[in-house]
Amino acid sequence: AVAVLQLPVIGLFFQAANTLVHESGHALATLLTNGEVRHIHLFANTEGITMATSTTWWGQLIAGASGYIFASFGASLLAWLWHKNRTRAASFLLLVLSIANLLFWVRNFYGIVWVTGFILFLFWMLAARSKVLRDSALFVLLVIMVIDSVRSAFTIALLSLWSPEQAGDAALLEQFTLIPATAWGILFFVQAVFFGGIAAIHLLSTRRASLSQKAKIIQA
Repeated sequence: AVAVLQLPVIGLFFQAANTLVHESGHALATLLTNGEVRHIHLFANTEGITMATSTTWWGQLIAGASGYIFASFGASLLAWLWHKNRTRAASFLLLVLSIANLLFWVRNFYGIVWVTGFILFLFWMLAARSKVLRDSALFVLLVIMVIDSVRSAFTIALLSLWSPEQAGDAALLEQFTLIPATAWGILFFVQAVFFGGIAAIHLLSTRRASLSQKAKIIQA
């Protein structure tokens, strides 16, 4: 996973998976609070932006805070599914989220091309006959997503300390909560470390054998 992250094009391609989940968090929270999602743009440098409107103050708060939290929690949930040998379920969740983005939200050229490529990658994982290959590919993707969820939260925390006005979601939340961007940045980082730690435990601990594997072991 670390080696893939160093590759100039492929590394950025897989890092954008965390951006997709992050922006999807904003979009889903907006819809759940009766807001309207106008569009999502994804960029080649792994940054993204969600244009949405909320009708209530609470809706703005929840939608604004949901990006980092959804990305961190989502990576932890997918890691738990991987640990439980539910590789197809984890891949299917990412596939559904990606298709929803392509159909309803992502509207810039690069974003459409990237999501299409990511959907093809997920289809390949689901169709792969080799369980070892499928599990290994998802493992690498999840490690990258966990690393990037913590890294991006750490970046926003640093920006909230040194340049609060450029701190993205933290700066936006400061505008309508009057809580300093620094506090939001630190909160985002703390929760990212928390969920990242849970995800790491799931990914690095011994996986339980599936029923089919147990049957083979008993027969042997």
